Amino acid sequence: MSRQGLRGLRAGSVTLLLSACAASVLAGLPQACRPQAEAARWLQQARESFDPAAPRTAEALWDAAMAHAAAPGVPSCRAVETAWQIGDFLKLHARTSSELALDYLNRGMAAHRPAATTEDLPLIKLLKTSAHFFARRGDRERACRSLDGALRVLERLPAAEVETLRAQITTERVQGRCSPSAGSEPDQNR
Repeated sequence: MSRQGLRGLRAGSVTLLLSACAASVLAGLPQACRPQAEAARWLQQARESFDPAAPRTAEALWDAAMAHAAAPGVPSCRAVETAWQIGDFLKLHARTSSELALDYLNRGMAAHRPAATTEDLPLIKLLKTSAHFFARRGDRERACRSLDGALRVLERLPAAEVETLRAQITTERVQGRCSPSAGSEPDQNR
């Protein structure tokens, strides 16, 4: 098999791993963290209408979903999850929409309030997605910091809920050639 074929196979394997990770995390995600019906419709409409050359329509829908998720009395994990869903979608357009994705991911991170429960799972997904964008930009330091932040969040959660995620993040750190964790706090993405 050619080098390019092997690279494609490796990239496909990583994509499947990340998709499986997202599905497994979503399965353990509390209902309170999931976007509610109206916001879920806005997110879907934004995905369908997104044009990297003219993102305003999608941005307006995403902004509405983020505002809905940040309403008073709503758990902060809903805004984090909503931001992650936007960033995860924008991975499909990473070459053209990296800054836009990081903007929404930052907004999700800013909304996070530590819970030390499964309500922290969206933050782990958000940090992993941030690492993806930094790695695509060639910013290994920030990619590694995001992955290290995800590991620190995992430390707060019960072991039974996080072993698969811990293994996946550890693998991503090795693939990203991250140095041993420096113990810094998760930071804003820019």
